[in-house]
Amino acid sequence: MGNEEQEHHVLSGVRCPSCRGAYSLVKFLGRKGDLYKVLVHCHACDTYGVGTARISEHSASFTPPAALRPPAPVSADDVLDIYIFLKDFDGDFRRLFGRGPVSKNVVE
Repeated sequence: MGNEEQEHHVLSGVRCPSCRGAYSLVKFLGRKGDLYKVLVHCHACDTYGVGTARISEHSASFTPPAALRPPAPVSADDVLDIYIFLKDFDGDFRRLFGRGPVSKNVVE
C-alpha cells in the first residue's frame, strides 16, 4: 500500500465525534513501532484532533480523538477573579506553585 492508500484505508469510516464528518490526515506527529500519533482535520466542522494510528505491513487502524465538550464561556466573575489575582501578583511562580522562594545563598 502506498502512503495515500494507507491514509485513505486508515481514516475510511472514521468520523468526527463532534459532527460525524470525515477526517483527513494533516501530519504525523510521532511514531513508536507501528503506532503513530497523527493530527487530523474535519473539514465539515473545521476542528482538529490528535489520534493514534496503527500501521503495520498487513493492516491499518485508527483510534480517533474523543469528543471534547467546549469549555464553559468566560463569565464576568472569571474576569474579576483574574483581575484581582493579577493586580497584586509579583511574578513569583515558584511561590505561587508551592516551592517557596529560592535562594542561592542559603545559610543553615
